[in-house]
Amino acid sequence: MNQNKLEAMPDAIDSSKPRPAADFYQLIHEQINNEDSSMNQRVNWLIFSQSFFFSGFATLLSSPPDPEQGVYAKLHELLLWLIPGISLITSILIYIGILVSLIYMANLRNLFQTYPQDSTTEHFPPIQGTAFTRRLAQMPAIVVPLLFICTWAVLLIQEMR
Repeated sequence: MNQNKLEAMPDAIDSSKPRPAADFYQLIHEQINNEDSSMNQRVNWLIFSQSFFFSGFATLLSSPPDPEQGVYAKLHELLLWLIPGISLITSILIYIGILVSLIYMANLRNLFQTYPQDSTTEHFPPIQGTAFTRRLAQMPAIVVPLLFICTWAVLLIQEMR
């Protein structure tokens, strides 16, 4: 019975019969689009979360605790550490996710470049554009998290002084 299942497998997963390069191009293109969409969602999560963290932090700074309310003063001081700390960790984790997406997309592009080429992709555009335009398009995903990471690190260092 297992033999029959193997024989009934579709040609699409039979590695002895390569697909036309155009089919493989489409497959790689869809995978890259999905990963690019996930990466963009991570950047949006980062910006959205950081807006809340900055708002909370600014609110804490603009309303110093009343020394007569000791419990709240301690909580205020704790939050002045927690918000930048959690924000920094969140930024680093999202940045790692973005870097993993960039690496995965690069691997997909390399996979297509090493796939046996034929005339079916002769007039297709390069996957994800040229190296130059791709790098420019990926700059916000690379730089924005670093800006947040540096900002929160500076605020935490300043808090230690």
